[in-house]
Amino acid sequence: MDEKILNIEKEIYEIKKELLEIKNLIKDSLKNNLNENLLKMRSLIKLENGFDLEDELIGERLKKNSYISDTELFKDYYMRNEYLIPLRKNGKKIQYFENEWKNDENNYIFDTIMFNIINTYLVYIQKKVEDSETEIDFKKYDKDYKTNIEYLKRLETVQKCKNQIIKNIMCLIE
Repeated sequence: MDEKILNIEKEIYEIKKELLEIKNLIKDSLKNNLNENLLKMRSLIKLENGFDLEDELIGERLKKNSYISDTELFKDYYMRNEYLIPLRKNGKKIQYFENEWKNDENNYIFDTIMFNIINTYLVYIQKKVEDSETEIDFKKYDKDYKTNIEYLKRLETVQKCKNQIIKNIMCLIE
């Protein structure tokens, strides 16, 4: 009888040992997946040169001068299939990821998003100006130049414009 109990205890010990190994393998796998996902997450920082996107795509978005196009520009950069968006909803609040999830203090998220959208367009316009023969000729003959600059000024200064874009972006975030 004692021998049977010893055999059962030995089997239980072996099962516990195997379960511990499986648990460690799962932890390591989850940790590796998290690290891979973090590497694929774009940071929510102010980008001095705007979003790293094709000029043609940026030009298409800017030409429409619409909140929907601005939202799509955000999607083009932050929500590509290979990247995770660095934002999430937490109840009625929004958080961003910077080594850990942080609450949006002082409208950091919204200000950063608007800064990046506007900067992307400004850098695109600047490239177009530099590519033309002279800056004066470009401004004189590019019919969209003035319209685009006025639109960007509205985006930067009119709160209603900002709110509409942010509202659209909030609908995209889970």
